[in-house]
Amino acid sequence: MKTVAATGLVVLIVGGFLYQRIVVLEKRVGELGTEVKKAGSLDAQARCATRAKAFLNETLMPSDDKLGLSLVDYTNHYNKSLGKCFIVIRRTFSRTTLSLQESPPNSLSIDMYDVFENREVGRLLQFTHSQPDKQEIVECYLNDDSCQSLKEFENRLKALMDN
Repeated sequence: MKTVAATGLVVLIVGGFLYQRIVVLEKRVGELGTEVKKAGSLDAQARCATRAKAFLNETLMPSDDKLGLSLVDYTNHYNKSLGKCFIVIRRTFSRTTLSLQESPPNSLSIDMYDVFENREVGRLLQFTHSQPDKQEIVECYLNDDSCQSLKEFENRLKALMDN
């Protein structure tokens, strides 16, 4: 009887130890899964940045300089929830840099592309006339939905670029 009790006690101790070890191992597996997801996300972000830079170089036209392009700025972002790589290209054209007879308005062009699909997602084209408060939205859409202002366009861009 003592042998059965001692065996039972050993089984309980070993079982408790094994249970505790299983809990620790399950926790570590969960942590490793998170690390793998983060590494995958970082890899996707790095691929996105590389592809976005190449996309930018392919998209800029040599004629842009002749048209008075005074500033190009871009940002890229890998949207994890959508699995998409976006690039936003902001171009500013200034009337002082244009060498045309007529003095056209300053213009701002913001284009958003899905880099992996090589597809335009949205565009805003805004003219600022000689009166600074007179701005004209010529074209504005994002994901096939039209927009009415620079602020609305930028708010919708932000929602896509923050995920």
